[in-house]
Amino acid sequence: MIGILGFYKEINDLRYNAPLIYGLDRVAETVKERKEDCTNMYDPEVTFDYAKSRVSEEALKEAQKGDVEVATKDSNLFTFDNFSFNTVSEEVGKVFKGYKGGIGLSGRIWYPPAGYMGWHTNSNSTGYRLYCSHSAVGGASFFRFFDPINKEIVTSWDEPGWNFRMFHVNEDVNFWHCVYSETDRISIGYNLNLGDVSPSSDKEQEQEQEQEQEQEQEQE
Repeated sequence: MIGILGFYKEINDLRYNAPLIYGLDRVAETVKERKEDCTNMYDPEVTFDYAKSRVSEEALKEAQKGDVEVATKDSNLFTFDNFSFNTVSEEVGKVFKGYKGGIGLSGRIWYPPAGYMGWHTNSNSTGYRLYCSHSAVGGASFFRFFDPINKEIVTSWDEPGWNFRMFHVNEDVNFWHCVYSETDRISIGYNLNLGDVSPSSDKEQEQEQEQEQEQEQEQE
């Protein structure tokens, strides 16, 4: 379904994947119900202006003087890495059924108002990332990245509801990115070890479809 996507792609059709959305909605509800079980890295005294300054072009230039693999110390958020959501993981696995490789959980983050994660690259863990992010309202939170091809900053504003984005972390080119929110934003990440993201060959896919059709006919 995805094909070769380069460094970044928004996967809007996943918004209509009913089983996946159902599972993700349960995640959002659980996080709200179990706030006390989240890891608190959120400072309510952080202002919107300060949060914005940490995802600015100036902050990127500062970060690019070296390599910031993770932005743990430059963030304002809650994490819920101790939560388990097998149903959602299974649905993500179905989406990428035609690709070679494995799927593992990455970040699980709740950004309250004035929440942010500063510029970083994830260069310590290569592969493709899928982030499923829920925003209570549209136009109040974003994923921002530095396009390594066009050499410009791109801001992808969240729409209300679930948003789906993929990006590539490789050993040759840093993919700088950050997050900012003025509303409650839930984000669940998956590390997709899909190699070169080449799907199964057409012949292999045809064989799989034929096998599924034969199984369906046998059950009739």
